[in-house]
Amino acid sequence: MSIEAGIRQILLSSAVITNQVSSRITPLERDTDGPLPAIVYISSEPKRERMLDGSFEPLARVTINYECWGGTYISAKNLADDCIQQLESFKGDIEIYAGKTVNILLINTASAGEDKDFDTPTNVVEFEASIIYQP
Repeated sequence: MSIEAGIRQILLSSAVITNQVSSRITPLERDTDGPLPAIVYISSEPKRERMLDGSFEPLARVTINYECWGGTYISAKNLADDCIQQLESFKGDIEIYAGKTVNILLINTASAGEDKDFDTPTNVVEFEASIIYQP
């Protein structure tokens, strides 16, 4: 499992989110013919800053961009709000692969804009999560 998969599990651990999307949380793109609501995510590479002595700082950062899709703008916005609440309230360890855990120290979220293309029958609300963790 990766850091992204661990964060996906944080979202799926919420009954509120699972009741809305079931397991429709996917990387990169959504099945355009699939049911709504759904969540799509795209992740950056983890980053660690190098210190002056050449060593790396003990913390890593990754940014994950989310698209929350719904049949209406309101349902997409409510799903995004539920995801933001779940992510911002989480602190603790997640397993990223067998026997390897990372400690999530902070998850900050910010709005990434809204797609209001009225030519399509669905709406999407975007946000990004900046995750600081200890590998």
